[in-house]
Amino acid sequence: MARSSPLRVLGWTVGAFVAVLLIAVVVISVTLSPERLRSTLVSRTSEATGLPVRLDEARLSYSPPGIRLRGLEIGANGSTPHATLDSGLLEFDLGPLLSRRLVVRRLELERPDVVLAPSAATATSNSRPREGGGSPPASDLTTVIEQVRVTNGAFRWEAPGDSADFSLEGLDLAARVEIEAGGQVVRTDGDLSLASLNLPALEAWRDTVERMEPRLAFTLQWSGPEGAATFDALRLEASPLLLEAQGALRGMPEAPEIELALAPRTYELSDLLPLIPSGAWPEGRRPRASGPVRLQAQVHGPLGGPTAPAWEADIELQGAQLSMEGFPEALQELNGSIAATADTIRVADLSGRIDGRDVSLAGWVSDPGLPTSRYDVAIRGDADLATWTQTGLLPAGVRLAGDAKLDLTATGVAAEPTTAKLAGEITLANGSYESDELRQPVTELNGRATLHGTDATLSDVSGRIGSSPFRGHGSVTDLLGAPHVSFDGTSSRLDLRELAPPVPAPAAGGTAVGAPTTVNAAAPSSPPLVPPLPVVPTRVHLAVDSLFTEGAVMTGVTMNADLRVDEGDVTAHFARAELATVTLERFDSELTIAGATANGTFRAPRVQAQNAPLTDVTGRFRIDEKSLLQVDDIAGTLWNGHVVGNARVDLADRLDPAFEIESQATGLDANGMLSAMTPARNLLHGSLDLSSSFSGRGATPEQVLAALTGQGNVKATSGRIEATPAVQRAWQALGLSERETIPFRDLVAPFSFRDGRLVTEDLVVHAPDANWSVNGSVGVNGDLDYRATTELSEQLSDEMRRKAGRDLANLLAGSSGRLIVDLRIHGDAKAPKVDLDRTKLAQRIAENAKQNVQKELEKGKDKLLQQLFGSDSAAADTTKAPKLDDALKGLLKRK
Repeated sequence: MARSSPLRVLGWTVGAFVAVLLIAVVVISVTLSPERLRSTLVSRTSEATGLPVRLDEARLSYSPPGIRLRGLEIGANGSTPHATLDSGLLEFDLGPLLSRRLVVRRLELERPDVVLAPSAATATSNSRPREGGGSPPASDLTTVIEQVRVTNGAFRWEAPGDSADFSLEGLDLAARVEIEAGGQVVRTDGDLSLASLNLPALEAWRDTVERMEPRLAFTLQWSGPEGAATFDALRLEASPLLLEAQGALRGMPEAPEIELALAPRTYELSDLLPLIPSGAWPEGRRPRASGPVRLQAQVHGPLGGPTAPAWEADIELQGAQLSMEGFPEALQELNGSIAATADTIRVADLSGRIDGRDVSLAGWVSDPGLPTSRYDVAIRGDADLATWTQTGLLPAGVRLAGDAKLDLTATGVAAEPTTAKLAGEITLANGSYESDELRQPVTELNGRATLHGTDATLSDVSGRIGSSPFRGHGSVTDLLGAPHVSFDGTSSRLDLRELAPPVPAPAAGGTAVGAPTTVNAAAPSSPPLVPPLPVVPTRVHLAVDSLFTEGAVMTGVTMNADLRVDEGDVTAHFARAELATVTLERFDSELTIAGATANGTFRAPRVQAQNAPLTDVTGRFRIDEKSLLQVDDIAGTLWNGHVVGNARVDLADRLDPAFEIESQATGLDANGMLSAMTPARNLLHGSLDLSSSFSGRGATPEQVLAALTGQGNVKATSGRIEATPAVQRAWQALGLSERETIPFRDLVAPFSFRDGRLVTEDLVVHAPDANWSVNGSVGVNGDLDYRATTELSEQLSDEMRRKAGRDLANLLAGSSGRLIVDLRIHGDAKAPKVDLDRTKLAQRIAENAKQNVQKELEKGKDKLLQQLFGSDSAAADTTKAPKLDDALKGLLKRK
């Protein structure tokens, strides 16, 4: 079934009312009764429309001649079509009828309400009077309606299928109508206004349309044979718009088509922009505009179908200004043209200036707003990145600056942004990047990004982070989809302390240097040891001359990293690394990062840990999310022996790390170890086995020594003690000065380290001439404080018995019968002092004497000492210590 346009149906409605009134004129001569007039009008209108008709009242008027109607209803209530009329008036001249010309002085319709659907309207328009009934066609009758007035009318179009309904309310019409050839030709002109236009597509614009108070002035002509209405002039006044157009409606009623051309006109942007609903703009981004804009448009295509007619519009900007809330700089001197249709927007050389910098846009967008929308746009220009910092579009805490030059094109489908194809270049000069996540801004940033398809090539990249310069090149693949970054860079100096995010200072009352050490107990004052993985897969090759971290300096660094979103693999080589008190040379490491943890292995041909020179060192390590470094299976060569161990280092505070170390060593060179770790150089030769555990904290040797504690055991076999100044003085006290070394079979010594001193407990040396037992300590400053007990061999003991007599010499004998002498070694290790331990010697003599000849010794103690040691004073009282010392030296001096 063919569909009619709303205008055709509206014409039918007006014609129906006119027909009713014309029929009434015909029947005037038949009857003057109002009831007869009403029934006749109802019958003839129903016959003409094929619909039920109700009319409350119909009356004739004679001066001037006319008909008044009240309460007219055509069609059943709730059905389609349906029309109602509160009241109507038709006044006409009878005289012109003689010349077959009907002149209607006035046609008034009060509150007409019409509801139509295309199929019903077409069926009604095709209805014909019954055979033999009604008036004959008046093809040669000319009708002129001098004044048509419609007040507060309403019209609703019920569209079929997926087409949208629409309605007009508050319609007022004032027009003149001329009808010829029985309605085949109609000419009309007049004014039309409406209070409300309800169309789903314009729902967001409802308030705007009503505020504009649209009023239409028209001049049109209808040609029945052609089924066409020609608009000689249409003038729409909708403040601030004034639109003038010409066109036609053709193909009515079966297939109506519209053709309408809008005359070009220049408007002021500041007047047009407020017409756009506020909801069309993002929150806080409402634009402001000024300047002239020239518009022209045309509409053409079928009406009443499932698709809207086609339209084209040309917009020409002539030096306009455009700004937006949140953007500090306006787009100025905007010139160019935009061609828009229902399915395409084309921009040709749209150019302007932002902050004095040129920018231009060109290209097209098809099917805007639909999933099938495609685009091909090009943007060129210069930009100050500092402007974007002030827009609020960047993440919180991010600030940009610098000069960017863009020359880009983009093509693709709006619904598939990851498949967009890009081409062109972005060049950055003297840029900077600041973020609350960085301790130092990135400055002097330069580079160029060349875009091709979905990939980008980065070249000539350079910049500086604090005191750390860098340069390099790279690439990004699948830029808008699942990007993968690759970067090759170099730096003469890279300070990781300037890259890490700021961290709050540790809480007051932290552990002081020298206090008991607990690994992982310090409040963190450094960033995590394992940096976060990137948000996109990244491959990095980095060569750095000098790399700095908190408490570490590394030189000759080469690093390769393959980082994914959830894990990453890193290999690194350092020509030299200084980590707190440890120095590594040609250090290599491989590690796997997972979240905030890392696991890996390392190897280094040479490691200097304090004074311990290790070689061929290997091990494995783990770093947890709290920056606790666990190093296991450490193995290496140390002082010609083999050492293994484990370590735990808490690096949560890189300025005050805490550590625990456990180690076992076999076959160490005794002189090498003592010379490196103590002031006792060239003292002990032999092979040492060592087990120890140490803990401490600090980032410098001084801090480590102040806080270091530990304990262990040392055992040496088949060695010798060299004639150092301390040993020579001990030998002299024992009468062994002619010996250059003291060979021994074994040496066993538990030891500990605390308060900056190496403490020896029950060090035992088994030698041919004597067995030694030593207790005491040596400080890191070389301060000695030892007490030695020497048990002479049988040979030396016998010589002393022959010299002083057996009974007297036995006063120095131990349980084995060998003579025992006590010494005190003190002073500086470079110039030690060795004295007889007078107190212990006197105690020993007194104890032996008490056991053997207690009574005799008590009676003649002074005489005994004089005979034994050759002194004038034999008193054993400690107050006579100097003379006792001389006596002991006389006894022990060999002849």
